Amino acid sequence: VNMESGASPLEAFVASAPGKVILFGEHAVVYAGHLALAASLSSLRTYARFFVTPAADPQTALVLQLRDVDFEASYTWDELTAFRNTTHQSESGGDGSGGDCEREIQPEYRDYHDNLVDTLQRHVRAHSTADVPDTTATALTPGATAALVFLYLFTLISRNKPWAWRDKQEALCVRVVSTIPTGAGLGSSASYSVACAAGLLHLFSSRKVTDLPKDEDRKATINAWALLAEKLVHGTPSGIDNSISTFGGALTFKREPVGERNYYLGNITHIPQFPRIRLLLTNSRQPRSTAALVGGVRRFRETHPTIVGPILEAIHNITTTSIGCFDALLSSEPNTEATTRLYDSLATYIDTNQSLLNAIGVGHPKLDSICATTRRFGYSSKLTGAGGGGCVFTLLGNAGKATTGCLPTATPGNTPTTQEGSDTDVAALIAALESECGAGASFLAEVGGLGVTLHSCHLATAGSDQTPFPAALMLA
Repeated sequence: VNMESGASPLEAFVASAPGKVILFGEHAVVYAGHLALAASLSSLRTYARFFVTPAADPQTALVLQLRDVDFEASYTWDELTAFRNTTHQSESGGDGSGGDCEREIQPEYRDYHDNLVDTLQRHVRAHSTADVPDTTATALTPGATAALVFLYLFTLISRNKPWAWRDKQEALCVRVVSTIPTGAGLGSSASYSVACAAGLLHLFSSRKVTDLPKDEDRKATINAWALLAEKLVHGTPSGIDNSISTFGGALTFKREPVGERNYYLGNITHIPQFPRIRLLLTNSRQPRSTAALVGGVRRFRETHPTIVGPILEAIHNITTTSIGCFDALLSSEPNTEATTRLYDSLATYIDTNQSLLNAIGVGHPKLDSICATTRRFGYSSKLTGAGGGGCVFTLLGNAGKATTGCLPTATPGNTPTTQEGSDTDVAALIAALESECGAGASFLAEVGGLGVTLHSCHLATAGSDQTPFPAALMLA
């Protein structure tokens, strides 16, 4: 559902953005010349609903509601004005599309940028973590961190733009709901940044987008703002998560040397055409540290380069070979011998890649148990992301007795009901996995679909079978 042409910026709308799954290339991609392949999880999304509501207090300008982390905060006109006054008041506002976001990190604007970040951090911390003596950013709760990101994007994107709802004694309400598990390596943070950037750009831009998935210029602007927001939280992100959430489909990422110095630049290549494949995702709910896992592989490689080097090269080769396999699936007719062979090849790559990841020390007994369970049902699985916990994905495809695309998409905590025939096997697999990992740990997802999208709210009624949104997004 896309925004109708000519819609007022004050008419309610929803911006949504998908999560992501790394299919192949984890850990090898850390080293120059090795590819990683990631795809969007189009059925797992973050939804940000923008609407105006009568202000109970005339001083209230903005209400931010983050339903998944039980966070709500109101901001006054004076507070928003104070945030705005910490930025440089450039006279070249352009069309409000935010295309000048890169200037925020240029040397001549660095003081303004850092002053804004410091102001927002102090404000969010004072209102959210007053009982925490630590004054570093890590002291922020998940809700406070998300509020920091939104206020950062709001202040910069709306700079020099009128707040059109102010004269009507209304407040802008932004309500966010996500179906992406947090802390599971599925890109929930970037999805949030992308959805917020897309909504704010639509709200404050004079150039209204009527079909965002086809507007490459606007998506590039959204992606740039989302990356800036991700840097605020994560320091030096690769850009994979926000790129796949913005553009959808799939992408490859590779670090390549630049110049003669020991400097590397990440090269992202978008793959717009990617087969729509159903995966089963299982959250192990096993906590892990990405930095510790990456560091462990690095030390292993330094100590035993002739062993670890070839393993990483083999992971890279699996990634490049799998891309050809996915490409062949685009032109392959379903339920044919050719398609079955392609899925069999993918299953082999998945099993082999998982064994190689175990060999470099990023597995975990919980992940091994999940893979063993899916293997008993005839499916191939591997970890996605850093490993040591997090999520495992299972290829449903032609494996075992399952068929693709038959079951309804599930969200965490919502196991799909069985239908007929082979769907019973998938439901039995989900039941077995949830007996290991807990209720709601396994859920179906589709990869390779739409990236960031704008939706018109009036086309969906809360509680209706036709609504494309989570109920919590539409209900007061």
